[in-house]
Amino acid sequence: MGKQQFDSCTGTGVDLACNLYRAVAKVGIWVNMQDGYQGFTITKIIVNNANDKGYCVSTETPNPVETVQYIYPSIPAGAQNQTITYDGLQVTTAYENEIYLPEKVNTTGGNEISLTVHYTYHNKAKVGTIKFRTNGDGDIFDVIRNHSYLFNIKLSTIEIDAELQYQVMDWTEVDNGELDFGDGGGDVRK
Repeated sequence: MGKQQFDSCTGTGVDLACNLYRAVAKVGIWVNMQDGYQGFTITKIIVNNANDKGYCVSTETPNPVETVQYIYPSIPAGAQNQTITYDGLQVTTAYENEIYLPEKVNTTGGNEISLTVHYTYHNKAKVGTIKFRTNGDGDIFDVIRNHSYLFNIKLSTIEIDAELQYQVMDWTEVDNGELDFGDGGGDVRK
């Protein structure tokens, strides 16, 4: 969420705050807290059962606690599951600022959202699954706008098998840089 102060009428000195909420959730994947592992490379990421559409503005009311923001997803009628593939990757430490998802009520029974991670470890191809669940196997959690979901992959042993563990961080806890809307030409990064 960002805040922008501006004069409502030039010269009046009246300041208004405007809270901007992102319409999507951001997903990031780290490998060993961005330190990577020698011989470990992510080659493809598949997002399974993501919604194919979402609202620009939520129909839900934001939580009054500013750091919490939205706590329930807002899903348009007719939203269908889709698969999104990120292929041809050579990720060794982090894959961030690339995966953005519409909100999703996460359910079991074949519709659970997950990430299929294709990777090589010491030149052997493997596949792992990251579920949107507490600690990977606990309660499912929804995909909610303006949240950042950060999954950290750790190897369980020095052998070929890798245990995919993750943590979930609030978008406000991740440094996304300063935004400068400039002249509206499209580049919002300073």
